[in-house]
Amino acid sequence: LEAAACGVPIVTTRVGNMPEFVEEGVSGLFIDRDPDSLAERLAFLRDAPALRAALGRGARRAAERWDWRRRAEHYAAMFESLLAAGGKRDRDDRREGPSFRSAADLYLASADRMDAVERNLAELARRPPPRGGRYATVIGGLSGLNYLLRLAPKEVVFFDVNTAALAYARLIVELIGLSADHRDFTGRVFGRSVERFLAETGERELSLGNQRRYLARPAEAALVDDTRQRLSPAARETFDATLAAFLPGRTVDGARNCRRLLPCWPAAQRVPVGGGLAEGDDEWGRSIPNTNTLFYGHGWLASAEAFRTVKRALAAAEVRFAPFDVFDGDLDQLSGGPSTAPDPLAIHVSNIDDWFPDRFAATVRRWREDCLREQRPLTVITAVNGVQRLDADPHAWALAALRPYVFGKVVEVTLRVPWGFHELERVNVTAERYAAAPVPAETTILHILAGEGGPRDLLARCYRQALAHGSRVLVLEHDPASDDWDDDARARMLDRSALLELVRNEVAAGRRGRLTAVRAVRGERDGRRNVLLVVDSVPVPEGAAAGTARAAAAGLPASESG
Repeated sequence: LEAAACGVPIVTTRVGNMPEFVEEGVSGLFIDRDPDSLAERLAFLRDAPALRAALGRGARRAAERWDWRRRAEHYAAMFESLLAAGGKRDRDDRREGPSFRSAADLYLASADRMDAVERNLAELARRPPPRGGRYATVIGGLSGLNYLLRLAPKEVVFFDVNTAALAYARLIVELIGLSADHRDFTGRVFGRSVERFLAETGERELSLGNQRRYLARPAEAALVDDTRQRLSPAARETFDATLAAFLPGRTVDGARNCRRLLPCWPAAQRVPVGGGLAEGDDEWGRSIPNTNTLFYGHGWLASAEAFRTVKRALAAAEVRFAPFDVFDGDLDQLSGGPSTAPDPLAIHVSNIDDWFPDRFAATVRRWREDCLREQRPLTVITAVNGVQRLDADPHAWALAALRPYVFGKVVEVTLRVPWGFHELERVNVTAERYAAAPVPAETTILHILAGEGGPRDLLARCYRQALAHGSRVLVLEHDPASDDWDDDARARMLDRSALLELVRNEVAAGRRGRLTAVRAVRGERDGRRNVLLVVDSVPVPEGAAAGTARAAAAGLPASESG
């Protein structure tokens, strides 16, 4: 960290030494765990002053983003989440105002307006986000469960700044797993069988009109005992500390975010909750005890089928529980971090955008920048501002992938001009002109020469000129494996193996290309419309064997050079 802060490039292995701090080709370089690899990289940087300076600037930026306080808080939150999972919490975090960090700050059920949730569900039905990615939802209020009606994630992350909420979310997931349908789940939460209530009263469904009679019935000891016995020990302890207080069916005293728990509430009315206070305002501005509701009859509790859809989604996904602060947390905690094939990410934050509109707007901008750089589709779901999407076209995705590797004077080579990344300060020349009269530059971009119909020989000639007259070559080409292309388009493209072969074998003026990074670039239908090769020009070792030289150029051990 100290060296990076001084603008020194980082050369390290991928094991130990904080590899997550390094973005290869941007803030440093990775090496194999052997002296020869280290020597080769150091010699390379010694002979490439412009690249060395660019990597140093990237290292300094990485150090500036590093926050020890945030890292320490992350570890502290993880330890607290482990304590919360066991139902143990030794210190009282209760503070004045809406801190959202104590047991009294728990929302046991939704405090979002249901009509806003239903509008979001309609929007997700109209324009579904990519399937199979990650879905992260704030725990407070449980309204995030509704969106599992529209999403089919491979991972669900329940997160909250309140570590007591993590234990509560584990309880709710267990209750969903052991319940047969929406009536069974609701009956277990309130300790009163909904089916028995309907059978004995002749009512067709639990509703706003009859929920007072439902809650006036005494809790059923047999049902409560059955629920407790089927829960894990940790979830049973959480049940006793949270839901059990509402089994008598009356309002609980004290300043807490849930003093009254109800099955039903009007979908188009404000749910009264005053953060950190004992009362909140209803739709007409009247102060009444803080209320949470399941919104039974709506969303995921609208029917047996809706409930089972959510139950199946949770059963099919990997489910985890994470302490996370929306404003200070690293998005990697929810997204899984950078990847060669990043999963789409959907984040639900309930009404945080209502509580903190300015801070949340800045946070969403940061998330968008992070996801654009990582080539990760992003959907943000909020109670007030609805569904927001990171909508980037293929050009924007390609620019975001390429920009971190650009430094110094830049020349962009295209089949026609003007074309390419006009957002960059660069010289734009045609491939034919560049092949005949190269323009010296630190960074040379070969922008889809073969994929747009140019002959392979033209790409090879331009690549050789870039090796001889520059420090770094960025080769951007269409990937024929992408679903963005039809068979006619694929016929004129080079596949990834052919591009790698070009990088390995071409030599110009005693220089070869050393492959620093390979990145898939997102398109319209999948995450691999284009492929980006980041190649650094290095001298051919004198007297090196062909296989060893080729391996060094490709950034591979000699045994893998073929």
